[in-house]
Amino acid sequence: MSSHAFLNLPGAWSRSGFALATGLSALVALTIALGPPVWRERPVQSVSPFKAALSRGLVRMGVERPPHEIGPADYQIRRAEGFVPEIGQTIAAALSTRVQFVRIDTGSEADALANGSIDLALVSKPRDSVWTNDTEIPVGHVTRLAPVMREDTSIRSWEDLAGRTICFSDDDAAANRLIDRLGGVPVAASAPAKALAAMRSGECDASLHDADLVNGLAQLPNARWAKYSATLPPRQASQLMFVFGENDDFARRKLRDATARWGRRFWNPLVAQWIADVDFEVYLEQDAPDCH
Repeated sequence: MSSHAFLNLPGAWSRSGFALATGLSALVALTIALGPPVWRERPVQSVSPFKAALSRGLVRMGVERPPHEIGPADYQIRRAEGFVPEIGQTIAAALSTRVQFVRIDTGSEADALANGSIDLALVSKPRDSVWTNDTEIPVGHVTRLAPVMREDTSIRSWEDLAGRTICFSDDDAAANRLIDRLGGVPVAASAPAKALAAMRSGECDASLHDADLVNGLAQLPNARWAKYSATLPPRQASQLMFVFGENDDFARRKLRDATARWGRRFWNPLVAQWIADVDFEVYLEQDAPDCH
């Protein structure tokens, strides 16, 4: 029986070999029909533009009015409206980098980020506007606008400012837009101190600024603002925002961590110093020259 089995082995192998050859032929035909295999590589995640900026040690920050564009007011450079230089210095120290301010047009930050001309933007947006965690981080300061006026002014409401001359800092785009909506006559100055001095000398009916500055000047212990403490309820709240590129998780994480402690302890000293500086600059603009 074992001999009989041995004699039939070649036949079994022949049938198996035929089946195998038939299967291979079908596989070859299918491969030819479908074409050569396509090897797909796994997508490589692009490098964060903000991370690349930190790696080169320079972050280009887009702002509507770079600090270096605020020129000398006669014989000295005056404090600007807002805190762009201070924010730039603070974020640079927090991220161990340098910051270069780049001028951008209002509302153009998304395009500037997309085309790579800036790495980060610092812009002011209406507080009631919809913002998204995907591309924006608030820096913690809310600005409301209020006028400084003489105590004997006849202006009792915002509507009364229609047709009146209103001084403002020419780097304050929000104030300029509000004056336009009110129907006021804008009188631009190169710095808050210049605008306030013009109001005090009678060139303007009001001087429009951040309400923190307006209220702070009225509360100073000196008598310089006793006759110029009239104001109106603040309006047009806006907040400063860092804006970064879409899908840049690295930027979101770094900026969120850097600004996490920018609360009252951070902002109150900045606002207080700003008020003191502008008050002294108004003195230099108006009172000091009268002493000579």
